[in-house]
Amino acid sequence: MPPATRSGGNAKPSSSKRTLEDDVDSSDDGSSTKPEAGQGTTLQSLLTRALGGVKELERENEALRKKVNALESRLDRVVEQDDAPQQPRRRSKKAPATAAELRSQVTQLQKQVGRLEKSKEKYRKRVHQLSMKELKSEAEDLLDVADLEVGDSAHVMRKLLRRFSDLMLTNSLDGDEQCPICLEHLQPKLTRSLPCQHIFCNGCLGQLRPVPGGDERISCPQCREVCEREDADLVEYTALEQWDELVEVATQWVRIDVARREEDTSEEEGAVDFIDDGLEEESSTTASEPPAANPLESSPEPQREVEQDALPPTPSRLRRRRAVASPTPEAESTDNDNPVKVEPDMPLAAFAESPKQEQSSTPPLTPHTPTQQEQSTPSYSQSPSKDKRKMLEQLAEARNKKRRF
Repeated sequence: MPPATRSGGNAKPSSSKRTLEDDVDSSDDGSSTKPEAGQGTTLQSLLTRALGGVKELERENEALRKKVNALESRLDRVVEQDDAPQQPRRRSKKAPATAAELRSQVTQLQKQVGRLEKSKEKYRKRVHQLSMKELKSEAEDLLDVADLEVGDSAHVMRKLLRRFSDLMLTNSLDGDEQCPICLEHLQPKLTRSLPCQHIFCNGCLGQLRPVPGGDERISCPQCREVCEREDADLVEYTALEQWDELVEVATQWVRIDVARREEDTSEEEGAVDFIDDGLEEESSTTASEPPAANPLESSPEPQREVEQDALPPTPSRLRRRRAVASPTPEAESTDNDNPVKVEPDMPLAAFAESPKQEQSSTPPLTPHTPTQQEQSTPSYSQSPSKDKRKMLEQLAEARNKKRRF
């Protein structure tokens, strides 16, 4: 066992526990010099310290408990507010309006009603203009369809007429015409014409103030005539350009009209033979009717006597009529029993020796001399178109009468 040193034996511990142990050891060995009163003071101080710490902890615990209670109560209030139904906030009562304020409100409302009525009238006029424009376009389309059914030339001529009318009604610029307001030279497509035919540039026309009581109604600066701003038409041509357009439209019209006249003339000339054949048929079948003054008298067919017209239409008579009407030397005369042909080289004596029965039944072949009335009346081919149409109508009436008999 190592020897105990002085330093080790005399070292004093820092804690109270070691002090008590040392005191006990010293009391057992009998080497301690402190009395028992000192030991009691040390224990009392330790207990006092312990009690003070406990009380401090209790105070802290009580403060924490109070904080917890306050937080719990606050949390309960928040939960109750969330669960409770929300009530609308009460509006603050305003003071009743005075009579002056009410009158001002009524005046404002009346002004607003007036503005709304003006805008309504404006839109109503605009709708009317658009509807009329649409109806006009539909009518033009229907006319175009009808013209196409009649013929291409009629359709084109109708369009040219409408174009010519629009050009005549359009206002144009004269030479070096100036704006009456700004005195600038007017240019096509940059100027507008009012219904009173006064022309202004677009800039000056847009700066005109509306008349009192009308939003879009303006007054002409020259004649003071009131009109709608939308009624101002755009000027697209000068006087020279307008004249050139009119000449071009007229030229196209004349070209189409000449072509149509040529077609009508060719069709009417082709109908001459039809009219002549109808004359032969009518003269051979109508016996009781006296000859009336009609356009058929001017036909190139020779006139027949009433006795000859009363005879039945036989092939021999028809051939003889053709022989009389034709200026050629060849002629054929046939009978029901003995046909006799007249050749170009046959002498007239041989023709004279024909049977007497044939001579008695056949009139002499003499050329027909037209009367004075026939000479004064022009032929069908030389008559104008108006007379030709009348002749055709009279021929149709005569044929209807013939069918009735």
